[in-house]
Amino acid sequence: MKYTKNNIFNLFALVILMTVVIISCSKEENDLTFGSPTTFFKIGNEDTLTAPSVVYFNNASKNVDSYQWSFPNGKLIENNQVTDQEEFIGIEPDGVYYGEPGSYSATLTTSADGTENSQTINFTVLKPQPNITFNVPAIKFQEPVTFSTTVYAYPGKENDITYNWDFGDGQTSTQKEPTVTFEKPGVFTVTLVVNDTQEELTVTREIEVKGELAPTLYFTDAATDKLWTKKLFVVANSEPEVTDLSLGFHPLGVAIHENTVVVTEAGANLQYAAWGTPSDGRIIKSNLQGQNMKVITTTDEGGNAYVRDPFSCDVDEEGNLYWLNRFEGIRTLPIVSENAEYPAVSIALLAADIGESSTYGWTDGDVKIIDGDIWYSKHGSGKGLYVYNKDGSYKTKIDGLASIKIRSFDVDLENLKIYFALNIESGGFTPGLYVSDMNGENITLIDELSNFSTEGGAAERTYITDMVMDTQNGYIYYPFRDASDIDDSGSVIGDGSSSGIKRYKLDQSEAPEFYIQGFIPYGVAIDKENR
Repeated sequence: MKYTKNNIFNLFALVILMTVVIISCSKEENDLTFGSPTTFFKIGNEDTLTAPSVVYFNNASKNVDSYQWSFPNGKLIENNQVTDQEEFIGIEPDGVYYGEPGSYSATLTTSADGTENSQTINFTVLKPQPNITFNVPAIKFQEPVTFSTTVYAYPGKENDITYNWDFGDGQTSTQKEPTVTFEKPGVFTVTLVVNDTQEELTVTREIEVKGELAPTLYFTDAATDKLWTKKLFVVANSEPEVTDLSLGFHPLGVAIHENTVVVTEAGANLQYAAWGTPSDGRIIKSNLQGQNMKVITTTDEGGNAYVRDPFSCDVDEEGNLYWLNRFEGIRTLPIVSENAEYPAVSIALLAADIGESSTYGWTDGDVKIIDGDIWYSKHGSGKGLYVYNKDGSYKTKIDGLASIKIRSFDVDLENLKIYFALNIESGGFTPGLYVSDMNGENITLIDELSNFSTEGGAAERTYITDMVMDTQNGYIYYPFRDASDIDDSGSVIGDGSSSGIKRYKLDQSEAPEFYIQGFIPYGVAIDKENR
């Protein structure tokens, strides 16, 4: 390489620059390394010192030559093992174990250039307080629950600890882990007094003992014009409770979807009336407490309007409402609707589908959503039970019930049975509540429903307008209106003492019985959510 004057100058400049960098770095290193010696340490986990505890000491000393640690009554941890050593030489120990609560001290002594300095820290290892825990996510009345506690035990005194429990309901125990059963729901204060051989320690905990969770039966009452509820408890008793929802004439159908109650009100005219009779029916909804009432839709006017008043109803899982009137067929709206225009019929029973010459004027019975399908019955001038797809297309009919006038029905998919109310003698059967196989065969009378009101007359007997399954507890519920409480015209003439809600065991092990009396019900439904 040929060196020019410029090359020599550049090389000289580079050497000067490197010399400056080296001197600068050396100066910074000297500044970091040299200075006055300091002795300082602290406890890294001082907020969590409860016996037994491992204490971690953080050494922040500077510019010293050696470190000597002393921790009386502590035990050095080396290689993750607790030793008996109370001293340590080195920058900082891995940890020091203190097995008992008490006051302790730790000292760090350093030396620099033959001069020693030391720092001492005093600290306290606390005794952990007892706690109260139990072995279930939620405490329920009349179900056993086991309580337990975590207590510090002094070495050799583990078996001398005593426990005194007070569960706030009159029950006490001296066991370490007692099992108790609360006979009533409510809020209770559980108190535990522990004697650990050194002192008495007291701890309390407020607990909620939940009542029985169960579905809720909803039913309308013509005597009070209100919607009522009753918890379907198995263990405890429950009383009917009135909701805030006021009802109009003939609330024939009730349906529940999530937190919404829907009621179909048929109005004053349940029997055929003169052409041009105005409508007075509507469909309303509220929350489960009967509050925040809204009108979903009101029967439209014009023509023979009263025949379009809503009768029976049901709601599918998606929140679509289906309902019937006198004979026209099935209408539907989402239950989120408010003040919606009264819709046209979406499903009508066609004679060609079922092999009849005519279905004109066949009286509508009941509608139910069963396993994703729409089931639809006819009574009065009609007959039979029919199944449709959700898109409205005809699917099938129940052959064994083809000649039966079915006012209302429900289907037990678990036991594969159809329950139905026959309101007018037909198919060789007299009025009553019946059960059959899924094909309509093996029809069996369950309840003669003696003295049931003849409201509606011989051809249009109102009868049982609704029934509902409680598959959780194994019953079917249905309304009973005695003739002494409701007359032929539908007027309330009694106090409801002979009327109410009846039920029948789905496994057929019990006779029909009154579940509730003192009410004059039409529509019934069950909120199947255990609340």
